[in-house]
Amino acid sequence: MVIREYADYDQIPNFALETLNWAVSAGIINGTDSGPLRPSATATRAQAAVILMRLCEKYVSW
Repeated sequence: MVIREYADYDQIPNFALETLNWAVSAGIINGTDSGPLRPSATATRAQAAVILMRLCEKYVSW
């Protein structure tokens, strides 16, 4: 699993492991600027916008 490389991997809830691993592997989520994923933190509007944009660029054909 790609997410095991993050220092806060042990803080990821079991129900989110598979989905978060997919999102990280697909390049949709890369963690914060300082490195950790911060799985229990709330995303800012800017972070949510980046996630949505990466998802659209990868899977939506305009």
